[in-house]
Amino acid sequence: MDDKAQQVHAALAEIWERSKETILGRIAVLEQATAALQEGALEDSLRQQAEREAHKLTGSLGTFGFAQG
Repeated sequence: MDDKAQQVHAALAEIWERSKETILGRIAVLEQATAALQEGALEDSLRQQAEREAHKLTGSLGTFGFAQG
């Protein structure tokens, strides 16, 4: 790996470490909404929160090179 690629890799690793907790929290909200939906108990407020978190998560994953989330 050349110097430029190593710098990019290191920068992405640093961003991941700073963002990891937030991203995992967003995933937890989606898991909670999924479970509530499967139980037939998804409240509108949780649905709206899950929609917001999914939108934010999509953008975050794009930063790390994931084209699909």
